[in-house]
Amino acid sequence: MPRLLIKCPECKAIVETGVSMDLASFCSSKLVNNAAVCTNHTCKTKLVWSKEDVLAISFCQTL
Repeated sequence: MPRLLIKCPECKAIVETGVSMDLASFCSSKLVNNAAVCTNHTCKTKLVWSKEDVLAISFCQTL
């Protein structure tokens, strides 16, 4: 199942949100005000993300 990915606005790292869902579930979900922490060892910024922040590459099968 695809892992939802976002980009840290501070360091530009690709961050896993900790949420996995298929495309159909993603399309029908609301996903607002979710929390994540940047996994870059020098950043660790606390992130608040919504559906609009999820990167399209989350749904590529090559990841």
